[in-house]
Amino acid sequence: MRRECWGIWESVASKYRFPWQPLAARRVQIAKRNGKYRPLGIPSIIDRCLQAIVKAALEPCWEAQFESTSYGFRPGRSVHDAIARLYVSANVNNRQKWVLEADIAGCFDTIDHHVLQHGHPAQGLIAQWLAAGYVENAAFHPTQAGTPQGGIVSPLLANVLHGMETALGITRSAQGCVKKTVKRVLVRYADDFVVVCDSKAEAEQAQVDLQRFLKLRGLELSEKKTRIVHLSEGFDFVGFNVQHYPSQNTRTGWKLLIKPAKQSVATFREKLRATFKRLHRSNAQCAIKVLNPIRRGWANYYRNAVSSEVFHHLEHYVFWKLRRWISKTHPNKSCGWRERRYWAHHPAYPGSQWSFVDKVLYRIGYTRNGTP
Repeated sequence: MRRECWGIWESVASKYRFPWQPLAARRVQIAKRNGKYRPLGIPSIIDRCLQAIVKAALEPCWEAQFESTSYGFRPGRSVHDAIARLYVSANVNNRQKWVLEADIAGCFDTIDHHVLQHGHPAQGLIAQWLAAGYVENAAFHPTQAGTPQGGIVSPLLANVLHGMETALGITRSAQGCVKKTVKRVLVRYADDFVVVCDSKAEAEQAQVDLQRFLKLRGLELSEKKTRIVHLSEGFDFVGFNVQHYPSQNTRTGWKLLIKPAKQSVATFREKLRATFKRLHRSNAQCAIKVLNPIRRGWANYYRNAVSSEVFHHLEHYVFWKLRRWISKTHPNKSCGWRERRYWAHHPAYPGSQWSFVDKVLYRIGYTRNGTP
């Protein structure tokens, strides 16, 4: 596969008489949850096509070198794989109880270009892409560091930042298993990662080791998002909350629960509120068409966590938002008319007669879920 992709690359290069001179990316500011903005660099069409060819050629080789504890922007891996790994690492029966929760500050924007340039056939072209600059508000800006978010090859380049396990002293056997003498466990998703340690002192030392590792690559840990906590306090990771809870039904007296993070739930409620506000004066079919993808997507993301209680609370919230929306839509109709017009039974949602518009609105409270 790699040889075929590189053959395509050589044919394209000969046709356009390379070396190719990449065009500057277009920068767009995307709003973040905390009110700040994320700079998104969008390369030109021809650069995106060439980046896709380079990525297809280099990815198989680099995938064989990346650490198994890295899950972000990798084929066949997802957020749920990282959570499943964390579920095993943070188990109440393990000796690791302290967690270093960390985030790399401006990983895509500040990473050193020299770190991203390895001895591979596309080294020169990647260097040109990194130094192509960007255009914002009709003004050109050069780039001395970082890789543009929005580029096809950027996620692959971000994963070139491997070697954290070596910096943490994590060693593996010939079969790829972590040795029992290791006191730290790393779980990474892109620029977010956690290190599960035996003690608080081990977590503090892990933070020092990672700061030294990142400094050599032009990066540093985010002060606001980096902290050391005990598992009984809990922490958030990729939208999930991981915490040990007291339990009288277990041998250790504790149990591990992974739930949707409170911030994620609050953000979703705010999104629903804004959506209902936008649907004012719309008909029922339009409301269903807009609401179903939003609710189904969020429910499927968290369905493998301990989320039934959160789902039922959100179901209750949407129910009353719908009733208010119906009241505003038909202010001159009676409550009985509204109920007959918009609510009915449906076999998919047994035990409830409150299925919106003859049973076609997705019910998040009936999503099947369980512990990971």
